[in-house]
Amino acid sequence: MLHIQEIAPTRKAMRAFVRFPLTLYRNDPHYVQPLVEQQVRALLGRRNALVSNGVQCFLMAYDGDRPVGRLLAGIDFRLIQRLGRRQGYISLFECIDDQAAANALFDAAKTFLKLNGITSVVGPSPAAFDDFGRGLLLDGGGAPPTVLSPYNPPYYARLFEGYGFSRHSDCFAYDLPLERMADSRYDDVLRRAQQRFGYHVEHVDVRRDLKRYARTFARIIAESVPSDWEGMPPTAERLYYELKNIRSLLWPDYLIIAQAGQRPIGFLAALPDYNALLRRVRRHLPPFRWLALAGRPHVERLRAVMEYVVPEYQNKGVEVSMVALAAEAARRNGVSSVEGSMIDEQNLKGRLTMEKLGGTVCRVYRQYRLNL
Repeated sequence: MLHIQEIAPTRKAMRAFVRFPLTLYRNDPHYVQPLVEQQVRALLGRRNALVSNGVQCFLMAYDGDRPVGRLLAGIDFRLIQRLGRRQGYISLFECIDDQAAANALFDAAKTFLKLNGITSVVGPSPAAFDDFGRGLLLDGGGAPPTVLSPYNPPYYARLFEGYGFSRHSDCFAYDLPLERMADSRYDDVLRRAQQRFGYHVEHVDVRRDLKRYARTFARIIAESVPSDWEGMPPTAERLYYELKNIRSLLWPDYLIIAQAGQRPIGFLAALPDYNALLRRVRRHLPPFRWLALAGRPHVERLRAVMEYVVPEYQNKGVEVSMVALAAEAARRNGVSSVEGSMIDEQNLKGRLTMEKLGGTVCRVYRQYRLNL
């Protein structure tokens, strides 16, 4: 018999909650096993600002004794104050292909949110700030996901829409073959832009002083995001722990900072896409060991996960200059393409930058909205 159980926020219960997808995706060749303990710590830890600045409800759906779905419903009080509306979120949705099971999870989430005075809900949203992904994978062209990208079966959209959710916003992933950027004309144009507006771009090894760079990046993000952005810029502490979790993926070749004099005005972070390797070894390597693989094996693809530029230096070639410098290093390392993701549909500047460089949309991610 189908029933919903609220999961207590204990380490043992959270392990079962986090591990549920391992069964759901057992036979999916594109799925990459997550770091279970890292997710558990994020959902329970005080360093997760989303958790410590709100309330959450962890839900599991069971058919008899068999788990068939999970969902996190939450409220971020900071976001309510920032946006001026009683909006909650849902996250970490996973479910078998069964509308009744999905409906039961959504019903329970709606009850929790309404009891706490929430009038609308948006999601799926990340369960912590990582800026790596939000929404459902709506259209992935049948290709496997890149590192740290959201991934789900195609029927998830049907489950959301079958309950009554409607489209809230889309994000895009752009595929950028590096051969399209191998043009000396870019160098001249970008060099003139840097001279005219008084900035330069350079590689940086953030691993040598991760706390200092976390402070710098957090300040740039806070200055860069618009006031109506439906997220909370990370604190320096939160960003430090997020970067620490992926420290082995932070190659200096693909971390770029832009500076005007001594003032940091932008940064770009791209990660080597190890997913192809991880999919091959996932059956033979414990999940807590996968980051140990991130030495310097050859990869053919990068994923650009973050790029921010402060407002007064936008539209002055900074974004393209940082991409071009990372692309130059990538070509030297034998990388053939970059995925730029995720770019919000309202981020017209970011989308235009990718399209000017020859990028094309390769994946679409969707967040949904429901009025309660």
